[in-house]
Amino acid sequence: LLKAKTLNPGWFGHPGSTTIYLIALCTMLVYAVGWLAGVWATSHEFLTAIYANPALIMVPQRMMIAIPGLITVWLVYRIGRDTHSARVGLIAAAILALSPLHIELSQLIRTDVQMAMFVMASVYCALPLREGIRFRPLVSSAIFAGLACATKWPGIIILLVPLSLTLNKANGLRQKLGYAAIGLLVAIAALVVSSPYILIDYQTVLGDVLIEGRPRHLSQTSLGKLETLGTYLFVVIPAALGWPAAIFSAAGLALALGRGRRSRLGIVLVLPALAFLALISLQSIMWPRWAVPVLPFLCLFAAIAANELLVRLTSTRRHRASIAIALALTLYAPLAIAARDGARERSNETRDQALRWIARNVPAGASLAVETPAIALLHGPWELRYPLGDLGCVDPRRAMAGGVDYDDVARATGDRININLATIAPTKVDSCKADFIMVNELDRYSAEAHYYPAELAVYRALLANTHEVAQFAPRSGEVGGSTVRIYAR
Repeated sequence: LLKAKTLNPGWFGHPGSTTIYLIALCTMLVYAVGWLAGVWATSHEFLTAIYANPALIMVPQRMMIAIPGLITVWLVYRIGRDTHSARVGLIAAAILALSPLHIELSQLIRTDVQMAMFVMASVYCALPLREGIRFRPLVSSAIFAGLACATKWPGIIILLVPLSLTLNKANGLRQKLGYAAIGLLVAIAALVVSSPYILIDYQTVLGDVLIEGRPRHLSQTSLGKLETLGTYLFVVIPAALGWPAAIFSAAGLALALGRGRRSRLGIVLVLPALAFLALISLQSIMWPRWAVPVLPFLCLFAAIAANELLVRLTSTRRHRASIAIALALTLYAPLAIAARDGARERSNETRDQALRWIARNVPAGASLAVETPAIALLHGPWELRYPLGDLGCVDPRRAMAGGVDYDDVARATGDRININLATIAPTKVDSCKADFIMVNELDRYSAEAHYYPAELAVYRALLANTHEVAQFAPRSGEVGGSTVRIYAR
């Protein structure tokens, strides 16, 4: 956005527009602060400073994503408090705050947590609609639904909440249709205002959506709808909430369904939770991060069940404190342990180990090909080569200095989802051959060799006449990332 001097993101796969615009705004603010402080006087000096110290923009951008994560926790508390009690809100918020998946995604510059924030904001604004038709809650809830959609397309599902509550309370077909039309139009308006190029550049939108809807993705292809649902229910969600909280969430879902007619919890909590879960389970691709918008609802369900159990067990004054402590340990201890292990993995990834090995063992002046960006390598004494589709491998220093045009990059990468050594043009393999080659996708392609024979053929041609000199594998709770292998010629 900044270099091309346009507001067109040029990519609408998620569509991700709110995240892209916030990243651009964050970068401009960093530039403005540095300019006012006299740290840099021109954009060229700013870019030079970023290449020397990427933390200048990476830290603010990560904070930008972490803040929506915190707001989502707060919204879960408010929804739990307003639908049940402050204790339900606190229990649910604490579960979400300790969720390893929520913590991980809140530290990455991705769209998932930001979309979850807009989803829960839409639910919170819609709560007054349980008592009757009110114009302001309907409009505000619809606006957040539109923003959720501008962040990730499935976010529009949350519009079901204000529309269903409105239709439930409105009298007569004309009034029902009128309020439903208002909600729908406001959501569409919010989507278009926050991402105007969805209409202006609709051809790119259609192309990106088709690519995102592809039937296969490396290591993430679904084995079938039921298998995908089972993976989310019995693998992803227990890992995100811990088994105790996952079991409590199932019990809380049953309680919410039983009480739904009286408090309309079925519309406010159950309907969106099941709608999101159904949508992600019907896809051809499965990502654990797609469960992020479901987690706040599951935390609320778990809190409802935990609170019900606490009330029943502490109906007398005997052992009340002991019961509360035991329940808290049951819910939160597994999450705290998992969150600790996740933090340990993220701080000790296989790629970081490989980079340290390269710093110690690859001699100055040697050529080095890598298939994932690593800013730290730019300051090293090596001749670097990085894969870029039809262009083969390019010098990343020259590319970052403006030696490769963005339009050329777009044409070279085309509709490739994965940009790595396996997806370069076969005729450009020689441009990637180097004294040392670091690969981190080979094992993933090998595990699905029947789907990716062309990519594996590129690896074989590239690694011919080399031998493996180092390997770094992930270990649960200790080392994160994928298996990284380093080859020498």
